[in-house]
Amino acid sequence: MGSMNKIDRPPTVENWSRFQQPDINSTARKIFSFLKGGPRWGYQPSRKVVQYHFEDGIDRETGHKVIAQAGSPLGRFYNSELVDSFFDHVEAHPRKGIAAFSEFSTAFPISREIAIPVKRIAVVRDEGKFCPIFLCPWSSIGFDKFQSSLFMTVLESSVFTLTDFQDANGKVLFFPKQEVSKGVFKRKAVVWSRGDKQLLSKGELEEQIQIFAKSKDLARVWYADFLKRKNDS
Repeated sequence: MGSMNKIDRPPTVENWSRFQQPDINSTARKIFSFLKGGPRWGYQPSRKVVQYHFEDGIDRETGHKVIAQAGSPLGRFYNSELVDSFFDHVEAHPRKGIAAFSEFSTAFPISREIAIPVKRIAVVRDEGKFCPIFLCPWSSIGFDKFQSSLFMTVLESSVFTLTDFQDANGKVLFFPKQEVSKGVFKRKAVVWSRGDKQLLSKGELEEQIQIFAKSKDLARVWYADFLKRKNDS
């Protein structure tokens, strides 16, 4: 996919939310930076490990074997670090319930042509209720207060409006680095539950969608100019 095409094919909701600011110029700068640079590695291998654990019950050792065989070598240390943190969390808080909806994913439409992908890492059924689980794999929380509200609002509007999930629990897993002793940092689990964060109003969400639409058009102009200058140099 060319960089220009990425403007109209937004990333998954957690990454899309990190681009958003409550003004056009700031959001456009985030999108422009996204267009200029692409990650040299990603967390897809460790996402698969977490998914396989919920769906098939794989253990830490098997998870590390998956990491060793998948993705860019540049990212293996970071994926391995996340897998260890995840299994530390699982051992301290054994999972409950059984896996359900193994193929479930949805999207949040923001225009006729564009929708934000919303992908759960797993859905479990516990005590008669479904619980979609989402993973934000970064080494920091990655959201400010506004972005947190936006992210959870999109989940609420896209997932928890579906009939099977209106009464569902829901959890978002983060594994940011935290100081465990002086000067020593380690990834540790932070869990958000549905209802923990204040949501945006319908009007605030619609306003942000309009800001995004105008921001991506501005970023498109900036990026075209950037490419022209780069080719002319």
